[in-house]
Amino acid sequence: MVQLKYGFPGENGIRCCYHGWMFDGTGQCIDTPMEAKGGTFKDQIKITGYPVKELGGLV
Repeated sequence: MVQLKYGFPGENGIRCCYHGWMFDGTGQCIDTPMEAKGGTFKDQIKITGYPVKELGGLV
């Protein structure tokens, strides 16, 4: 298991550094690079998402 704190932030979410899967802010997987176009595997993958807040200039 790899923690997403090691992931790569992108415009639409965060990408897992191990699998390359992209997750949006709700925790829904939105991209699985090694799957065929139009595949539905990504629709079955979801992780827990947490709200992010800015406080004192920090995110």
